[in-house]
Amino acid sequence: PNAFCYHGSFYNWAPTGRMPQTVIAICYNDTGDNFFCPFFEKVVPVRKLYSPYASSEDWVLQTIYRCKKPKQDFNKMKDLFKS
Repeated sequence: PNAFCYHGSFYNWAPTGRMPQTVIAICYNDTGDNFFCPFFEKVVPVRKLYSPYASSEDWVLQTIYRCKKPKQDFNKMKDLFKS
């Protein structure tokens, strides 16, 4: 599947239409574990990755999530992340 990102203004390049039923999401440890819950019915943290070379202490850990059953399509996600 194609990669997409809603960080900063990258949402401008996100796809349109229906989202896949399963999305792999990655976030830094400065983001709460419930960040993806408003957007998916089921969110499961799968693994934490340690990066000793991160440019910020808040970015030393990344968590990989398996997100299932999106609550909206790509078009609505763009609207949600614009603001």
